[in-house]
Amino acid sequence: MNEIIITILIFAGLQVINVILNSFKSLIMAKYDSATASAIINAVTFGFYTVIVQQIAHLDLWLTVSVTVITNVIGVYITYAIMAKFKKDELWKIEIYVPAPINFEKFSNHLNARLVPIAVTAPKLLTAYCYNQKQTEIVKKLCKRCPQVKFNITKVSQKF
Repeated sequence: MNEIIITILIFAGLQVINVILNSFKSLIMAKYDSATASAIINAVTFGFYTVIVQQIAHLDLWLTVSVTVITNVIGVYITYAIMAKFKKDELWKIEIYVPAPINFEKFSNHLNARLVPIAVTAPKLLTAYCYNQKQTEIVKKLCKRCPQVKFNITKVSQKF
């Protein structure tokens, strides 16, 4: 009995690692147009998968399916947590329309007080420039608190 539990735990651990590797594989292959990077990550993930296939060869099918489903959910969340830790700050341009029931000046002062650079581009329309994730969160939270406010977020990706 203990041997089966240990085997299941090893399988679950290997499967979580497999999901993380495959999630990174998908991201790498989508982001980089490199045959070399794709070949390397593909070789690693398929090689690792072979270890898992050998491990599960004698386990019950439904046990294997259950562990696979659970570890896939866990593995994807772990991958996203890792990605969030390494996410670089980027410039975001947020155009915000502030309709009449909301005090436009109070709204813009709220952003200024939190050191979010803004430019008034037209009556009831302002543009916020968010240089980091914290500024972006401030603007998003303020906009979502006021359902009448409409906004458009654009990633500024052009470089000289």
